[in-house]
Amino acid sequence: MTGLPFWTGQIIYDVLVSLILLQFGALGVVAARIPHFFARLLSAVFYGRERVFLVRMPRYIGRRLFVLIGRIQSMLLLSISCYLVLDDEGQLMTLGLWESLFFLALLFLFFCFFFWLWRLFYALWGYLFSDYDTRRLWRGSYTLLEWLWGIALFPVAVIYLYAPQLSWFMYLLPVIFVLWRLIIIIKTLRPLPVKKIGFFHVSLYLCAHEILPLVYMMALLEWSVNNKEIMAIWQ
Repeated sequence: MTGLPFWTGQIIYDVLVSLILLQFGALGVVAARIPHFFARLLSAVFYGRERVFLVRMPRYIGRRLFVLIGRIQSMLLLSISCYLVLDDEGQLMTLGLWESLFFLALLFLFFCFFFWLWRLFYALWGYLFSDYDTRRLWRGSYTLLEWLWGIALFPVAVIYLYAPQLSWFMYLLPVIFVLWRLIIIIKTLRPLPVKKIGFFHVSLYLCAHEILPLVYMMALLEWSVNNKEIMAIWQ
């Protein structure tokens, strides 16, 4: 901590740095527990070796703990990145320290709920169109993709924190998000020809599980930030 007055904006940024370092420490613990973690993660995601990774993982770390750390990491770094974007746009300049922390916590809870709901839609779709083994493997694959997405958010959060003046970096977050969802779509649609699922189901899947949730999320965030009555609550 620098000890500078809050009106400089330093204290809240010190808190964000501390949260990023805390998440980086958790990543280091997981990487230390699982030998060759990053190489194995990339191999599992891009070479279809998810089953091998998931079978061997419990030797080094509990499955639930692994899932929990990955999700907290991705959601917290996403919240920090969005906070920094909004702050750079001047939307949060009037907030004090505790209001800023409260807003960051609400962002975190919002993203946790939103992506939980997204996973619930996937579970329902999988229950209707796939067997148990396929659903189980998909859940494990999604967990690994969440980890990959969370790791990719580390440089995004750091760049937004220390180089907000470089406006073209603002596209990093949406680009990485779109790439993450494209990988999920490809992995999810891969077994469809085997299951003889037609174009209608694919279109329904894309609209219901990829396009509409994203549209609703962006609309809700924009409405919340631009709504004067809601912003008055933070003040």
